[in-house]
Amino acid sequence: MIFRPNILLFITIGFLASLFIFYPVHDFMSYHEYIRGLQVKAQDFDSSLGYVSYKFIKTISGDRLLGSLIFGMVGIATGFCFYFILRKFHTNQSNIKNLQDEIGRDIQSIIAQGESSRLEFKSSFRWDIKQNGVNKGLEATVLKTIAAFMNTDGGSLLIGVNDAGQPLGLEKDFETLKTKNRDGFEVVLMTAIAMKLGTPQCARVTILFHTIDTLDLCHVLVSKSPKAVFLEAGKETKFYLRAGAGTKELNVKEASEYISDHW
Repeated sequence: MIFRPNILLFITIGFLASLFIFYPVHDFMSYHEYIRGLQVKAQDFDSSLGYVSYKFIKTISGDRLLGSLIFGMVGIATGFCFYFILRKFHTNQSNIKNLQDEIGRDIQSIIAQGESSRLEFKSSFRWDIKQNGVNKGLEATVLKTIAAFMNTDGGSLLIGVNDAGQPLGLEKDFETLKTKNRDGFEVVLMTAIAMKLGTPQCARVTILFHTIDTLDLCHVLVSKSPKAVFLEAGKETKFYLRAGAGTKELNVKEASEYISDHW
C-alpha cells in the first residue's frame, strides 16, 4: 500500500510542532541565555522546566500571540515542504510500481487484453498504411495519447499494432528515418515529445522494444504527470485525457475544471 500525503495534515502537524516543540525549545535555550546574565527576569524561576512551563501556559492562553503567529508560520512552511517532498516521493513510487508491473508482463498477453483506459494501439508513428506513404499528421495522434496518459493515470502505448491487436511491425516507420533502426525511432519519438509536450515530459516516458514473429514493436510506458501537460499543436495549445479506451480533448472550461480538481 502506497502512502498518499494530505496537505492539510502536514500543515496541521507543522503548526502544532512549532507551538508544542519549536517554541518551547526556543524558550529552553533562552532560559539558559538569561541565566548567564542576558536577562534578569529568568532568575525568578528555579529551573529551565519551570520557565518553559510558564512560557508554554502563556502561549496556549494567547498572551504571546505575535510569537505564536511567527512560529506557527514557520511550522506551516515546514509542513508545506514536507508535504511536497513526500508528494514527489509518492508520485515516484507510483510510477515505479506501474513500470515494474508493465515490464513484468508478457507483450503478447498485453496485446491480448485489448485497448483500455491504460492501453492503446497505434499502427505506426508516421507511415500511413492507407495512403502508403509518410503522413506526419499521424505523429500528432501518438502524442495526443501520450499527453492523455500523463494527464490521467499513466498507461502503455504500443506502436506497430493495429486496433484489432494484430502486430504490423515498424519496418515502414524505420524506412522513413535517417537512422533506420530502433535507436533512430526512439530518438525521433523522444524529440517529438520534447518539442510538442515539453522536454521535462521525456522523463515520464520509458521506451521498450519487443519482437513478435520478427516484427519490431515499440512499447511506450507513460507515467502520470504531477502537473497538467499540454500539446503544442501549431499556434494552439490543447489538453487531452483518457476517457475509457479513447483519448478526449477538453475545451478551456473543461480543462480548467479538471486541472483544478486534480492538481
